[in-house]
Amino acid sequence: MTHRFSYLIKTALAGSAALVYSANQGIAGPPQPPEYIVIDLHDALPNSQCGGIGGGISAALALNNNGQAVGYRGGAPEPPEAIVWDFNCPTGATVLPGLGDCMVGCDAIAWGINDLGQVVGTVNTADHSDQVAFLYLPSDAYGLSVGMNFVTTPNSPFCSFAFDINESGMIVGEARFDTGHAFLWDPTSQLAMDLNDITPILAFGPRECEHTWELKSAWAINDAARVSGRAGVSVICGQVPDPAYVWDATVLIDLCHPICGAVDRFDCIGLPYQACSQSVGYDINNAGTMVGRAHFEIGEFTRLHAARWEGSMAIDIQGGPFADTDITVALAINDGGQIVGYMDTQGDVVLGCAHSPTADTAFIWDQDKGMRDLNLLIDKNSGWDLRAAYDINEAGEIVGYGLRTCTQGAALHAFLLKPFQPGVDDCRADINGDGVVNVLDLIDLILCCGKPAVPGCEAEDVNRDCTVNVLDLIELLLCFGLLCPCG
Repeated sequence: MTHRFSYLIKTALAGSAALVYSANQGIAGPPQPPEYIVIDLHDALPNSQCGGIGGGISAALALNNNGQAVGYRGGAPEPPEAIVWDFNCPTGATVLPGLGDCMVGCDAIAWGINDLGQVVGTVNTADHSDQVAFLYLPSDAYGLSVGMNFVTTPNSPFCSFAFDINESGMIVGEARFDTGHAFLWDPTSQLAMDLNDITPILAFGPRECEHTWELKSAWAINDAARVSGRAGVSVICGQVPDPAYVWDATVLIDLCHPICGAVDRFDCIGLPYQACSQSVGYDINNAGTMVGRAHFEIGEFTRLHAARWEGSMAIDIQGGPFADTDITVALAINDGGQIVGYMDTQGDVVLGCAHSPTADTAFIWDQDKGMRDLNLLIDKNSGWDLRAAYDINEAGEIVGYGLRTCTQGAALHAFLLKPFQPGVDDCRADINGDGVVNVLDLIDLILCCGKPAVPGCEAEDVNRDCTVNVLDLIELLLCFGLLCPCG
């Protein structure tokens, strides 16, 4: 052991000296840090409480501004389990408790979380005959008890989904009758309103079409109680399927036909007819900017692209190297205007499920840099193929799911992306997490040297190349003695 220890130290010091020499000579130097570090949230999951061993896939679907995320873990033969992650130091995860006769959160998906840690989602009934919306409370609130609570919807006790919750505890989702109906649950009255039963002012500009509305699903709600989602509308100038909408207590804006003539169904100013088909508003920030998907005419083709709505105008945010990608979908926007989502080059989007099996590239968009592939913004040796980014908070942290290729075979895992912080995130050599890179971290690394980055030796893979080797030792020695405060 002594000889091996001495050899590794000498080799590492030689490598460190070579790096310094190369940098001084201008030949080569340390690589530039990535824009984001990747945390595998799947690693924090406990064993399954639904009869499995905690394997399968996982996906993180939403996060708040206080270090928590929600989603699900599952995969045949296990049913999905609703999960709450807490990635404050140290990272941990909890399977949500049961609802009614269900002993644990089996056959459940957590879709949304607010800054109070209140969680919404959907769970199968005990006899697995239907899915119902739930509200999980970490403490007593709204006259309800801590733990899992049914969300009473207009069609209760039948199929319903809760997708989002704002800071006031207002919940939006979809209640299934013969077709979906968007609902809003008020924590004060503990009653849900079918948004189709409310008659707001319809704003179309100086000209209006005759129309019939059906608000099918509500996907997001901001702190001003503005709701984004999906609607069906028929106007006398033609059938227009599923335009996106924004709703509040007084105004319903048809985002596809802000001004619409009654003579020709293509006589719609502001957006072409094709931009209305299959459009959905998946998120809305506190500035009232909505994002989602819409059809756009691109040359001779009509493509389903990620869209940002400014007022009633949809803007195609796809461009640059991704201009020819068939399908992109924007799933979330923060108050700073950063947008995340996914690209689908296979041309087969599945958005009714918790994840799209055809999503293959996660992206981020901002006003200055446009749309960028998130895989190009992380460590190239991370072993990750980021497939879909589902949410982004005000700190720019992102959650979603991706393919982790260097852990016990490739598997879809939930991830958290954190913006790289110099002086903190370049301290991955603090293997045991005690706040300083010291001899204890060195010992941990030596004990795993030569092994793959499997559970028990993942933290020792300092450079994230899926193997614990002398390169990790070099990085540790370059940081030796450095303080690394948690978080």
